[in-house]
Formats: sequence, structure tokens, C-alpha cells
Amino acid sequence: MSLVKRKLTVNVLDKEVVYDGTEQSFSDYELGDDTTFAYDDRPVTEIITKATEVCENTPIDLKLKIFNASGEEVTDFYDLKVNKGNLTIKKREIEITGRNFEETYDGKPHTFGEFDLSEKTPLADGQEITVAAASSFTVVGEYENDLTATIKDENNVDVSKNYSVTVFPGNVTINKRELKVVTASDTFTYDGEAHSVEGFTIDETTPLAEGQEFVASGYGRFTHAGEYENEITFDVTSTENSETVSTKNNYEITVTAGTVAINHRD
Repeated sequence: MSLVKRKLTVNVLDKEVVYDGTEQSFSDYELGDDTTFAYDDRPVTEIITKATEVCENTPIDLKLKIFNASGEEVTDFYDLKVNKGNLTIKKREIEITGRNFEETYDGKPHTFGEFDLSEKTPLADGQEITVAAASSFTVVGEYENDLTATIKDENNVDVSKNYSVTVFPGNVTINKRELKVVTASDTFTYDGEAHSVEGFTIDETTPLAEGQEFVASGYGRFTHAGEYENEITFDVTSTENSETVSTKNNYEITVTAGTVAINHRD
């Protein structure tokens, strides 16, 4: 008399979880229709499939051993079929919001990487986020400050690919730099010649940005007796990559004209 193996179908259940930085393994299953264990037999599962990082529809496999009430393995007495399930680890969603900043123009590039992580979307335990500005800002204007994020685990391993990061950029404003200039004054006696007065003074409370120069030109020329405002044309310049460029538009400039006086000749 031959012993007929007992048919047993095991359907491993599909699982879907959100990435949390820990190893995921699943041994949940259900028996196929019209298949059961023999009386008092009990199963012991051995997990085969384990995953930590984001994955989609990774087959879940497990090994099943069956023991009777006496603790003897009876797996060979079963015609065992295991239908694999699917494991999906979804990306963990987080939201970061860049903070707003204002800076006065100083001719230097600035980056602003400060941010707030939403309490509603925390990182996985033991992990840390580093945020950097995607751009630097130098000239006067209003800008959207986009950010890039890097996330590392407790072993300093980059796990950013396991996150879906939503960035709400902050705003950066570079304001104009105040500059106050007073042109020189002088007095002449009429002699039929044209006179001009060159020179200016920059108010020490409103200095130029480091390395920049106030360039005055086009001083007025005056011949006849009278009192005149010493108005000028001017620029503010900087040297970039061995070239002289104008930075005048980054300043709020007030020029107070000195006086050129030409007195009557006795």
C-alpha cells in the first residue's frame, strides 16, 4: 500500500508598506481552497524574502516546514505548492519649506539653506537630512530659493532614493545698498576761462561694497560769474574675471552736489 501525499497550497499574501529604514520581511499566508494541514500538524515558516529599500512587486518567497504533534518533520508527506506574493515598499514622503531671507547687496554670492521639516512628514528613525540651496544670489532682486535634500541613515549611508521630497521654496530678497556721495566745492574769480571742480566724498556710514569703485566723470565746466551745483555723471564698477562691470544698479545712490562759485572780477 503506497502513501499518497497530502496536497497543500500556500498563498503568500501581498504586502505594501512605507519605507521606514528597517528590514521588512513577511510570512503571512493563507491556505488554498480545500487544502488543510493534517490533524495536529503545525507549520513553521522560514522567511526567504527580506528588503529594506524601496521596491515594487518584489516576489515574496518563504519556505514552509511541517511538524506533527510529536515534533517530527512531516513536510515530505505533503505535496506542497507555494504561490509567491508581492512586496512593495513605497517611498517615504516628506515636506520641507525653505525659510525667507533678506540681505543687503555686498557684491558677494549668498546661499540660504535653512529650512523647516513638516512635523506631519517625519524622517525614518535615526536618519538625518541635509539641505543645500540649489543656487546662490548676488545682485539685487527677489528670488525663489529652491533647495536640494540629502538624507543619510545612522551609518552615514545616503538613503535619499527612498524618499519623495516635496520642496516649498523660500524667498530671497537682495536689497539695494545705500550710497551717499558729496561732490567737491570751490570758488574762483572770473578770468574768462572754464573751470571745473573734481572730487567727491563718500559718506563713511554708507561705504561701497568691498572691492568696488565709485567712478566720477562729466564734471560741469563753468565760465561766467555765478554759483553752480557741481553735478556729475558717475558709475560704480567691479572687476569680475579680469573685466570691469557696472554694479550701479545694485545701489540706492544719493549725490549731493557741491558748489562751484565764480566771483565777479573787480
